[in-house]
Amino acid sequence: MTHASSALEPFVNAPFGQASHQFVRNEMNEVVGFRFTTVNEALAQVLGCSASYWVEMGNEMLHPYRSEQLSGQWWQDLAALPAGKSGGKIHQHDALYQTWYSVHFYKTSADEFISIWHAEPHYSQTDADKVPDTLPQLLANKLERLERFVDSSTDSIQVSDISGQMVYVNKEGALRLGISPKEVGRFKVSDFEPIFKKQGAWERHLADLRMGPMQLTSENFHHALQQNIPVEVNVSIEQIHGREYVVALSRNISERLAAQKELERHASMLEILTHIASQYINMPLEKVPEHIQTSLQELGVFVGADRAYIFDYDFESGDCSNTYEWCGEGISPEIANLQEVPLDFIPQWVDQHQRGEPFVVEEVEWLPEELQGLREILEPQGIISLITVPMMAPGGRLLGFLGFDSVREKKIYSEKERRLLDVYAGMLVNISMRTETEARMGEAMEEARAASKAKSEFLANMSHEIRTPLNGVIGFVDLLRSTPLSPNQIEFVENTHISARTLLDLINDILDFSKIEAGKLELDVQPTSLLSLAEQAIDIVKFESARKELELLLDFDFDLPQTIETDALRLKQVLVNLLSNALKFTQIGEVLLRISGHCEPDACCVLFEVHDTGIGISHDQQNKMFHAFSQADSSTARRFGGTGLGLAISSFLVQKMGGNINISSTVGHGSVFSFELRFKNPVEHVASCSVNEVLHHKTAWLIQSHIGAAQITSNQLDRLGLATQLFYGENWLDNELKQAASTQKPDVLVIDYDLGARSGLEIIKELRRWGGTPWEKLPVILLQPSNAELSNNKDFVAAGVAFKLAKPLKIGELEDALLSVFNHRINSDAAAKNQAEQPVKQVLPSNVRPAIMLVDDVPMNLTLARWMIEKMVPGVRILEARSGEAALYLYQEGVKVDMIFMDVQMPDMDGLETTRRIRKKESDLASGRHVPIVALTAGALQEEKDRCLAAGMDDFLSKPIHVSQLEEMIRKYLQKHDA
Repeated sequence: MTHASSALEPFVNAPFGQASHQFVRNEMNEVVGFRFTTVNEALAQVLGCSASYWVEMGNEMLHPYRSEQLSGQWWQDLAALPAGKSGGKIHQHDALYQTWYSVHFYKTSADEFISIWHAEPHYSQTDADKVPDTLPQLLANKLERLERFVDSSTDSIQVSDISGQMVYVNKEGALRLGISPKEVGRFKVSDFEPIFKKQGAWERHLADLRMGPMQLTSENFHHALQQNIPVEVNVSIEQIHGREYVVALSRNISERLAAQKELERHASMLEILTHIASQYINMPLEKVPEHIQTSLQELGVFVGADRAYIFDYDFESGDCSNTYEWCGEGISPEIANLQEVPLDFIPQWVDQHQRGEPFVVEEVEWLPEELQGLREILEPQGIISLITVPMMAPGGRLLGFLGFDSVREKKIYSEKERRLLDVYAGMLVNISMRTETEARMGEAMEEARAASKAKSEFLANMSHEIRTPLNGVIGFVDLLRSTPLSPNQIEFVENTHISARTLLDLINDILDFSKIEAGKLELDVQPTSLLSLAEQAIDIVKFESARKELELLLDFDFDLPQTIETDALRLKQVLVNLLSNALKFTQIGEVLLRISGHCEPDACCVLFEVHDTGIGISHDQQNKMFHAFSQADSSTARRFGGTGLGLAISSFLVQKMGGNINISSTVGHGSVFSFELRFKNPVEHVASCSVNEVLHHKTAWLIQSHIGAAQITSNQLDRLGLATQLFYGENWLDNELKQAASTQKPDVLVIDYDLGARSGLEIIKELRRWGGTPWEKLPVILLQPSNAELSNNKDFVAAGVAFKLAKPLKIGELEDALLSVFNHRINSDAAAKNQAEQPVKQVLPSNVRPAIMLVDDVPMNLTLARWMIEKMVPGVRILEARSGEAALYLYQEGVKVDMIFMDVQMPDMDGLETTRRIRKKESDLASGRHVPIVALTAGALQEEKDRCLAAGMDDFLSKPIHVSQLEEMIRKYLQKHDA
C-alpha cells in the first residue's frame, strides 16, 4: 500500500475497506476531479486490484463508486462541504461475492476526502431486484470490470490466433489501428503490419515465438489516417483453454523517436557549428569572407531556410546594410536592394536586437498594424516567416544581425535551434572583433615600421655624419704612423688610433642593433676555417690584453674540422665582443678562449667558452646582461664605458645561428660566457691540425711562467709531433733544471721572454753555460707579448734566438718557425730582424700611372684619399671634384679617368644621381668604355650599398677608409683596366 498521511494511519490495517483521495484543481482553482492517494489492503481485496494500481490509475473516470445514488460530478458537491463534514453514504453491491457494502464519504480537509467501506450482508430486500441471481451474469460483471481495467491501459493489447486472425484488441489498440473494437474479427494481423503479407513471414514469426517471447520494434498501420505509427512490441504465444494465441503488447514510441530525431538534429547542428568554429580559429583574414559565405550556406540548408544573410549596423549613419547573403535554388537574391536601409523603417526590430533578443516573425501576413511598415519591406521579398539574431559584442555593442528567411513555407524555429543560432552569431562577433583588432594591429605595425624606418634613417644619417670626420681622424693617423716619430709621438698617435677605433666600434654596435630591430640583419653562410677565425678574434683583442698585462689564451681542439659553414664575420663579431668584455672587466689574471667539441655523422657540435678572472657578475645582474642599452651595474658605464648593446647583439646573432649564450659567474671570481653551435659536417672531415712528419721524433723544451699558457703551448708542440718537456713555475733555476741541462739537450728551446724575476734571455745564457758546447748552437724560439718592441741587438743573436713569436701563440706560426729551424731555410740574423709593416704600400707597377677622380664635398676627405692613393700608386694623376655637378662636368668635357671614388651624400646632386648620369652618358656615346665607380661613403647600411649598386656603381667602401680595402679596390679595378 502507498504511504498514508498520519491522520489515516489507524485505517491501514483495519478490517474494513478504506481509501483516501485528493481533489484535482485547474488554474482557476476549480475542482475538476480527484485521484487516489491510499487504498488499504481490505479494500484492495474487495475491489480485486492492487492498491498501487488504484493509486497510479484511479481518478474521476476510473473508480469503484458505481451506485445509482451518485450522479454527475458528485465530487464537486463533496468539495463544497466544510472540512470534517460527512458527505453521505451509498450502497455498493459486489456481484461476484454477492455482498453489499455501505460506502461513507468524509471530507477531511480542503483538499482531501476519504471513503470507508463496510460489508452489510443483511441489507434490506428492497434492493433485491438489483441483485443478479445467475452465475453467467456474475461472470459477465467480473469480465466487464476486467475489460474496463484493460481499456484504461495506455498500451495496446492485441490478440490473434495462430492463423493471424485478430480476435481481440483493447481500446488503445483499436484507436491506434483506426478501427472499432467490435469489428476486430474482420481483420488479420497482416492488415496492420504489412511485413506479414510476404510469403512465409507469419510462419517464421510463429517459429521464433515458440523459441520464447520477443521484444521488437515495428509499425502499426492506422487505417483511418492511412499512416504508419512506430511501436515497441512485446509479443509471445499463450495457451488459453488449450488453444494457442499470439498476444502482443505494444507501446507508441512516436514521441520518443521524435525526441531522438530532435536530439540527432541538435547534434548535427552542433557538429556543423564545431566544424565552422574549427575553420574560424586562426583563419587568415583574407579567407574570412569565403568561409563566412560557406558557413552561411551550411546553416541555411540545415535549418531549411530559403535565404540566409548578415547585416551590419551603422548607428552613426542611422542605417544597416546586407554584407553576406545565401539564397536557395530558385530564390531571388536581395543583397543589392538592402544597402543602407534606414533604421527608422524597422524600429521595433532594432529595439529588440539592442536588448540582445532575437526578432521573430512567424507569419508576415499576420503582422500587427504597428508593424505595417515592416510588412511592406518583407512582402515584396516573398518572405512568409523569418528569424533574426543580434550580433552583440562585449560591453553590449550591437554590431549587426544574422537572419534566415522562409519563402516557400512557414518555418517555426525550436528553442534549441535558436540557441545554436546564437552560438553562430557569437562566432561572427569574434571574427568581426578579431578583424578589427588585427586591422588596428596592422595600423600599429605600420606606424611601428614607419617609426623604425625613421629611426634607421636617423641612425644612418647620424652614422654618416659621425663617420665623415672619423674617417679623417683614422686616415690621417694611419698616414702619421708611417712617418718618422719620436717615442712620445708614437704613444700619442697610438692612443689617438685606439680612441678613434673605439668610437667606430660604438657606431657599428648602434647600426647592428638598428638592423636587428628592423629585421634586416641576415647571415652570410660560407665555408670558413674555424681555427683562422678564432686566431683572428684573438688578434683583434691581443694588444688590449698586452696593454693591461693580462695573459690571453687560445685553447683550441685541433680534432675539430678544418672547415665549417658559418657566417665568419658575425661569429667573429660575437667572439670579439665576449673577449673584449672579459678584458674590460678583468684587471689581474687571464682571459681564455676555449673552443672544443665533438662530431657526429651528420654534424659537428662546437662549444665556445670565454673565461676570465674579472670582477664577476651577481645572479640578479645576469638577468640584465642581454637587454639592449643595459649593463649589469649602472656604475659599469662610468667605470668601463660602452653602450650596453654588445651582448644584446651577440645574443641575437648566436640565437640566429641556432644557439644561446649562457653565463656562469661568481662575484669576485670571474665569469664564463659560453654557447654551443651545430655545424653541418663537411663532405670530407679534415682535422684543423695534424702531426708533421718533418717534426716527428724531434724534442723540445718549453719554459713558461703561466701554467695555463704552458699547457696550451705544450699541446700545440705535441700536436705538431714533437716530444715536449715542460718547465714552469717559480723554481726554474733549481738543481732539477740545471741537472737536466747538463745531461741532455733538446732539438729546440721554446721559452717565454717574460719569466717574472728574470728574463728569458738570462735563462738561455744560464742553460748554455750549464750544458756546455752542445748547447751553443741550440735554436731558440722566443715568445713575447703582442705589444713588445724588442730591439734587434746582438743579445738576441748571441742567445741563438731564431724567431720571436707574439703571444698568444698561433700553431701555424709555430709550425713555420720550427720547419724553418730544422730545414735551415733562414739564418739566425735574418730571423732576428723585426721589421715594422708599412701601413701603406705600393700596389701597382711603377709604370702604371692611372687617372683617378675623387668626388667628395668635404675637403678633408679629398685630402686624406689623395694622400693614401699617392702612397699606393706613385705617379697617379688625381682629379678632385667637390660636388656631383663638378664631377659630371669634368666627365662630359671629355676628361679621361680610369677610376672614380664617389661620395654618396652630397648637396644638390648626390653621388647616386651623378653615377646614373655618367652611365647614361656612357650609353649615349656607345664607345663601350665603362669607368669603374666605387662608392666611398660614411653610410654603412646594406640598404645604402644596394642603392649604390642599383644606381650603376661597381663597388662600395664605407668610411672610415681601411687601407687594405682601398688597396684591394685599386688593385681590382686598375690592374684589370691596365690589362
